[in-house]
Amino acid sequence: MNFMLGHPNTLDEFFVYQEVIFSSGKGRMIMAAFFVNSLTCAAGLWVVVRRAKQCLDFSATVYFIHFLFCCAYAGFPQSLSWWIVNMICLSVMAITGEYLCMKTELAAIPVTIVTSSNNNNNSHGDN
Repeated sequence: MNFMLGHPNTLDEFFVYQEVIFSSGKGRMIMAAFFVNSLTCAAGLWVVVRRAKQCLDFSATVYFIHFLFCCAYAGFPQSLSWWIVNMICLSVMAITGEYLCMKTELAAIPVTIVTSSNNNNNSHGDN
């Protein structure tokens, strides 16, 4: 993303709340990257967690750890756009992860019934 926009590579895009703004092209690209990241993390929930009930817990934990890193790197986020983007991405990650996990949990389990009519005839001493 930075290469396309001609910006240097830094951790600011991840952890500096002032970078997440609606008014600049770079800020909108960062928001789009956050959104795509929430979708890939939802797929990760599907692979790793595999339980719909735990998706919200894992999603909230991921975003809380991100919040702590943001606070340590650049201070408490005071931008409304940062909070909106992160709450939307948290919701997208949790809901999409729950949907994927529920589809897997509710998939029909194939049941095969084995009839042993031949075995029952031979077990009565007709050898």
